Amino acid sequence: SLVTGVQTCALPISFLKSRIHHHPGVTHLDFHLFRYAASLDTFCHDHFTFEWIVRSLATSHRFDSLNLLVQFIASNPCPCSDGIFSCPKTEPIFRFAINAYCRAGRFDDALFAFDSMKRLIDGKPNVAIYNIIIHGFVKFRQYDKALEFYGRMIRDHVKPDVITFNTLISGYCRNLQFGLA
Repeated sequence: SLVTGVQTCALPISFLKSRIHHHPGVTHLDFHLFRYAASLDTFCHDHFTFEWIVRSLATSHRFDSLNLLVQFIASNPCPCSDGIFSCPKTEPIFRFAINAYCRAGRFDDALFAFDSMKRLIDGKPNVAIYNIIIHGFVKFRQYDKALEFYGRMIRDHVKPDVITFNTLISGYCRNLQFGLA
C-alpha cells in the first residue's frame, strides 16, 4: 500500500489461476493480461505471478512469449529481493523455463535463460539445472555441446553428480562412442 511504501498486487494470483487458466478460449490472453498488469501503478508482479505465467507459457509451448517473459524477469526482479539477496524462487522459476526450452530443442533460448538466471541468483546454480541442459543436448544428439556445457559446469565450480555422469555415459554409449563414455 502507499502507507507502507510497498506496492501491493491489485490483481491476485488466485484470479489469474481461476479465471484464465481454466478457460481454454482465453488462455492465450494470459500473457497480455500479465503485461497489462505490469503497466499499472497499483500492481507489482512477484514470484507467484512469475511462476504462474512461466508455467502457463511453457506448458502451452508459447516460446516467443516465454522469451519476452525471461527478459522481463531479468530486468524486473521479484520485489521480495532486497539489495543484497535475490528472491529464493528465482532459480525454480527459471528452471521450469529452461526445462521447457530443452525439451523443445531450443538451446539458444535455454542458454539465454540460464545466463539471465545466473545474474539474478545468489551463488552458483543448482546442479539440477546443469543436468537439464546436458540431458537436453544428449536427447537431441548434440554430444559435443553436452560435453562443452559439462566443461562450463566444471569451470563454474559446480560439482557434477551421478545424474550428470549417467546422462553423458548413456548418451555416448547410445551413439557408439565408447571411448568418450
